[in-house]
Amino acid sequence: MAPPEDRPTLRPTLYAIRDLPYEMGPYRLMRKLPEGMAEVYEAEDLETPRRVAVKFLRNDMLLTDEARERFLREIELAANLDHAGVVPVLRSGVHEGVPYYVMPFIEGARLDHYLKDSCPTLDGKLRVFRDLCRVVNALHARGWAHRDLKPGNILVDRYGTIRLLDFGLAKDTHALSTTDKQYTFLGTLGYMAPEQASGEAEKSDSAADVYTIGVLMYRELTGEMPHADDPKPEVMLRRLREEDTRPLRSFRRDLPPPIEILIEDCLRRDPGQRPPTAAAVEARLSTFLSRKPVPSPAPLFIIAALLIGSVIGYLLWPDSAKATDAPNDETPAIAADVATPTDTETEADQIISFIESNEATAQPEPALPLVDAISTPVPKELWPSLSALQSELRIDFSRRRQAAILLHLPHTSPHTVTVEVMDSKGVQSFELRPGQSTGVFVEADKPAIVNDGTQRLQVAVSPREATYLSL
Repeated sequence: MAPPEDRPTLRPTLYAIRDLPYEMGPYRLMRKLPEGMAEVYEAEDLETPRRVAVKFLRNDMLLTDEARERFLREIELAANLDHAGVVPVLRSGVHEGVPYYVMPFIEGARLDHYLKDSCPTLDGKLRVFRDLCRVVNALHARGWAHRDLKPGNILVDRYGTIRLLDFGLAKDTHALSTTDKQYTFLGTLGYMAPEQASGEAEKSDSAADVYTIGVLMYRELTGEMPHADDPKPEVMLRRLREEDTRPLRSFRRDLPPPIEILIEDCLRRDPGQRPPTAAAVEARLSTFLSRKPVPSPAPLFIIAALLIGSVIGYLLWPDSAKATDAPNDETPAIAADVATPTDTETEADQIISFIESNEATAQPEPALPLVDAISTPVPKELWPSLSALQSELRIDFSRRRQAAILLHLPHTSPHTVTVEVMDSKGVQSFELRPGQSTGVFVEADKPAIVNDGTQRLQVAVSPREATYLSL
């Protein structure tokens, strides 16, 4: 324990801040935002006119050394993680004995609200989870595990970019020692991994994040949590430790098997049986999303219907028409031309031959012509998104042979479009609503092809360079 004189002095500063607006140095605090183990305020930066968020450690948390240490470590981590998916630190300090830090104010929605309001299709939701895996993997690649992923800590900004918040429980997986105390439960009930629920916080690492990604997918795709809820925390902790998750099919039976299996793999109680990294989860989601459309089976149904109709028609046909003897005077002349089962070519053969001949002569839809994309000025409001893509290309060594394209669908577009981006590695699909933008990374060994259903654009890309494309 630190000597009392070394601790920040506990003062009623935060309680006084409730009288808003409140000026604190170059910031004017305007309103309080919902938060958990901290107090966060939307504020105005008076020196550089812009909106920011100011985060303080709660007064009651100042009483524990561990809480102060975690808050200061959160500041250090966020300040050193230069990644588009992490909200950066603009400034930090101590205000009348209370530590705080300042970050940009991000306009957007928390993960669950965004998926409900903006992603009506399964593929749309899975693309968001694929992007989440990319951000989490970038965190893991730098040696950190978040350990408190939940909808409130995952923001989707107005450009569709995933932003991670609240690194108070983050762990340096490369460190030889940890601030985690033995037999402590770190995380949020319902979202924590079994090893966290076992009080073995010091053993929880990136595998716990993989588990929580599985929880998030389960919840958002079924509307239910993997374990039945209970108001008693001890009951929930026991369920997390000892019980397998409820079968997905209990709540949703139409999930494609690859997605159902992936979620179940993420939710294994044994960390060693889960996908090894968030990158592995991303890869499986990308494989599913790049699948080829399955041809419509309608012709098979047509054949079956015609065959059944033919059999019924034959069985109901008058016996005189089935006779093989020469027709008598009462037999209609056309009866001699009716096909019988003894014919060399049955009616089914004729139907199949007819369908195949029509399919053979059918002309395929002409492909959209391939044209070069036209460079247009980047709107001012998209500068931060383009800069974030450029920053990730320069910082992430694994992207040294990649380029980035910032796709933007103008507000004037009448409807949502599905965009396919093809490079040498395969095809990536995205849904864009009017006014929405998203970034996509492509291999830079040759031009990328962008298809929005009305045009096929060839986009020239250079390694580690970000390009803007308005559709």
